Amino acid sequence: MTGAPISSRGLQADGEGLLLRREETKAKRTDAAPLRPNRARSGFALVEPGEIGEAEWHALMAEALSPNPYYDPACVKAGARLARALKIQVVSLRDRRGTLRALMPVTMGRSLPLGQRRASAYTNPFSPLTMPFIHHAEPVAIWHGLLDGLSANALPFLRLPILPNAEPAATALFKALSERSGGLSVISERTRAGVAIDPAEEASFSLPLSTKKRKELRRLRRRLAERGDVTVTTHTGARDRADAAAAFPELEQAGWKGRGGTAMALNADTANLFRTYVSDTAFPVEVIVHALRVDGKPIAMFITLTAGGSAFIWKTAFDENFAAFSPAGLLILDLAEDLVKRGIMLIDSCASDAVSMADIYFGDRIPFMDALVATGENTGASNALFMTSSFLKTRLKLRETAKTALKKLKDRKTWTGG
Repeated sequence: MTGAPISSRGLQADGEGLLLRREETKAKRTDAAPLRPNRARSGFALVEPGEIGEAEWHALMAEALSPNPYYDPACVKAGARLARALKIQVVSLRDRRGTLRALMPVTMGRSLPLGQRRASAYTNPFSPLTMPFIHHAEPVAIWHGLLDGLSANALPFLRLPILPNAEPAATALFKALSERSGGLSVISERTRAGVAIDPAEEASFSLPLSTKKRKELRRLRRRLAERGDVTVTTHTGARDRADAAAAFPELEQAGWKGRGGTAMALNADTANLFRTYVSDTAFPVEVIVHALRVDGKPIAMFITLTAGGSAFIWKTAFDENFAAFSPAGLLILDLAEDLVKRGIMLIDSCASDAVSMADIYFGDRIPFMDALVATGENTGASNALFMTSSFLKTRLKLRETAKTALKKLKDRKTWTGG
């Protein structure tokens, strides 16, 4: 099933889209001092994560134009262990009163073939989003301040590897770039399954499933009930969700991720990251654990992060002994219903595969791009952007070709018994 792109559902920041209307549910503050001049870089800083207090970090998250629960301060600090040799720093911008107006965790590197320094928005295999926090007031001016500050600090490139290009903060970036001469180059584009909920249809919302699929799921639930008492539990409080999530690592490790060596419990750093996400995140991020149980034992679990009217299905696992009953499919129906009741307007599956189970249940596709931005404003910046992005695109194409060839080789060995 190939869903329609989110942008086709009117979710751009055009004054009419749902993502912009999400901001109407916030109490928007008007006491933020304007950035003067619009491109002032005096409030720009590149600091260590611990140099920004969690209170003001969370305050900016609550006022950000677009959400990103993966950039919760506790999660960023825990993720620093995964970065290994890559040191995580924080790009920040403050107004003339000293109020934090923008924040973005980054790592530093160099861009071939010219070897110029580059800041990359921080990500790791468990944080599939690189949207910085941009205050909802004057977002275009804030982007100008960030780009000017990076350029002044000898960082001619900013890479945003997982940028949701239908989000309002991304639209503000595109507007700022249209006023500059540096530009942006798209290294790659992809989409992942998601579903948008129109607030006007909240009371009658249901996942876009065919009548045949719904009938099949009802049949599977009846069959599952023959195995024991079937219940769905939801856990939100810090203590409650931590207790419930304690069963997740074992459930995940018992499945294909355990056999493949990618289960979070198999590595001390990822196990610590899991505990941090579940236990240490704070408002405006809410962590919700949903579990499908048979006689009290979880056979499917979803851990979802919510912020700013959006929900991100972070981790999923199911008991393969119950695979014939499609436990994850059964649970996703209850999960979606619960999230809509909580006022969620966009559910992101966070599925890394081009086609996943989520495509069966979610009718939309959320667009993302890997973007390289020139921070300077001169002809040299544009030329360097073209050369660097061309190199990155060629390297990406070669990697994809090599991965395809390797997969074919492995499949051939499996087929021949080699």
